[in-house]
Amino acid sequence: MLRASANVVRALSPLRFEVVDPARADRIAARGPGYAVSIEPSGAKVTLLVPSAHDAAVPVTLSISLSGASAVAPTTSKLLPGVSNYFVGSAPSGWRTGVRGFARVTQPSVLPGVDVVYYGARDGELEYDLVLAAGVKPSE
Repeated sequence: MLRASANVVRALSPLRFEVVDPARADRIAARGPGYAVSIEPSGAKVTLLVPSAHDAAVPVTLSISLSGASAVAPTTSKLLPGVSNYFVGSAPSGWRTGVRGFARVTQPSVLPGVDVVYYGARDGELEYDLVLAAGVKPSE
């Protein structure tokens, strides 16, 4: 029988982006090995767990945004199979079931002709690309 730790399984699984609140679909989150990311209209925030001298990991948050970018609601694409269920607390009103996961998140037109696309690389690492429309010069 093959046994794998949760970290190994998570590292082999694709990065899964989920809408945080169905009533407000402009905030999308994902968790990877040693980090969590939140993508909102203003950009992305990555929280890393950094080891400290006292053996307790300290969360450090980094913000990713483009200078002069417009606040644009992110959109999801590439639906992943399966769903997630979150049973937090004893009251069913706090539970979320059937949460769909996506492989990509796009913030379209954050600058004229520039989209930001977030996705997971191998080993669950977060990557993002700046996608330029035809005719847009990278120097601009």
